[in-house]
Amino acid sequence: MHESASHKAGPAPGPSPDWYMPPEGAPAAWLPPGERATDLDLAGFGRRVAARLIDQAVVMTIIFAVVFGALALASEENIYGETEIPLPVGVSLALFGFTWFYLCEALQLAFWGRTLGKCLLKTRVADVDAPDEPLMPFRGMGRAACYPFLWTLIGSVIGIFALVNLLWTLWDRPHRRCLHDKMARTIVVRDRHPARRAPQILVMGGLATVLAVASITLSAVTG
Repeated sequence: MHESASHKAGPAPGPSPDWYMPPEGAPAAWLPPGERATDLDLAGFGRRVAARLIDQAVVMTIIFAVVFGALALASEENIYGETEIPLPVGVSLALFGFTWFYLCEALQLAFWGRTLGKCLLKTRVADVDAPDEPLMPFRGMGRAACYPFLWTLIGSVIGIFALVNLLWTLWDRPHRRCLHDKMARTIVVRDRHPARRAPQILVMGGLATVLAVASITLSAVTG
């Protein structure tokens, strides 16, 4: 009779497994290994799109300013009285456009962890595995390479790639990432009190303004 009761009661519970109990000194939000909190202050779709539009406007302003200024200086008239651009100048300007498209984002992410658009919209790029830490320069430059060279340049020919990349954040869970975020292992989070905000605005805004004014002046003088 005693043996039957012991059999029904089952074995005595042992100690909890190590993965279940938080280690000594763990923060209140501790999770077992393999699990990750998803209550990050992620940037919304509208905020990300607005930031990207600002960045594109700055990039294209600088590219057009340099291109128009260079064309005003380098254009020549052929024997038929038509204006033409020497081939080396055209190739150099195309390379400049592609290079600057990358560097404008890469250098900002390397120095500030955000672009001008993200600065104005108070968001920043973060490592998905260390969202509270400053973005490492190599990861920022890698992320910048994922966007223009894989999605924007291809998207200019096959627009569906760029569109899918942009819309991916709407259904991606839990981190609301675009495809270039997934490639670079980054997320975009809110940054309600961005540090060094004024220097970034002055540097990027001033650069775009100076080049645009110089281009307009040069075009007017040479025209």
